Amino acid sequence: MKFEKIQNHSFLLNAALLVGAFLLMCVGIAYGLPLHLIGDEESLIGGAFKMLELRTLIPALNPQAFDALYYPVLLPYLIIVASLPALAWQFLMNGSFESVKDAFALNQDAIWISARLISSVFGVLFVLLIYKLGKLFFTVRTAYFAAAFLALSFFHTNLSHWMRHWIVATFFAYLTFYLIAVAREKGKTGFSAGISAAVGMGVSYVSAIGHLASAFFTLLSRKAWGSRFLAYVAKNSIAFGIAAVGIIALYYQDFLAQIILEDGTVTSAKSLLGFYITQVRGMLSLLQHETPLLIASIAGLVFVSRYRKENSFIFGALL
Repeated sequence: MKFEKIQNHSFLLNAALLVGAFLLMCVGIAYGLPLHLIGDEESLIGGAFKMLELRTLIPALNPQAFDALYYPVLLPYLIIVASLPALAWQFLMNGSFESVKDAFALNQDAIWISARLISSVFGVLFVLLIYKLGKLFFTVRTAYFAAAFLALSFFHTNLSHWMRHWIVATFFAYLTFYLIAVAREKGKTGFSAGISAAVGMGVSYVSAIGHLASAFFTLLSRKAWGSRFLAYVAKNSIAFGIAAVGIIALYYQDFLAQIILEDGTVTSAKSLLGFYITQVRGMLSLLQHETPLLIASIAGLVFVSRYRKENSFIFGALL
């Protein structure tokens, strides 16, 4: 059957791709439980339930109680929302908040799985986003192959099992890129990309690396906006600044510790040699765990550089 005929059933094909990706990401989602073996999970989930215990959504008001939370506040907020069904069920079964606390003190599996499902959901949304990027810049065929490659990626499915920041933060970094690309295609001057970038920072400060690539892409695409380019940049910069400051203010002590003080890696010594070694190690890891994906990506980059030069930067940045 030709690919064009398959496209006539695009809804079913998209649904099958996304459902299959979600099921794949859910395999092993209960890994390690009731033990807590995955780094960062205790910090994020513990931070969320510390908010519930203290009845506050603003850790900045009581930073000493949140010493174990070394992330911004948005993921703990999501964990609280995702855990509500499990909390409500336990409350209906036990009849009091004290009984709910006792029940979860004995068995926290439902809370852990609820939190991990957040990464799984965003992992699926990430697959959908890659499909949309492929369709926007190339063809529907390319979009399906790109989405399928990501859905079957070892690192992507692995990270989509756990409650860590990587999948959610990367999703918002790519969403920012996508929103800028859509604005470029349509010549719009909205500020949605700035809001998306701020939300990414509210998940993890490491998403700023992806936002820098988006900013560079915006600069290279400035002719698409013409005389409205500066207005587009100003709107998104202001939106990002206001939203990011508001999010950071909710737990500014962590921001200061990670970015300015010595708790994070920003202030640690760096060198060009160290950067080179990091890149080599990253490529070797991809070669070991993502061999087909890496080979296909490099082949695609060569093809795009030769036949679709106007999009070669996009492909290289996403690679």
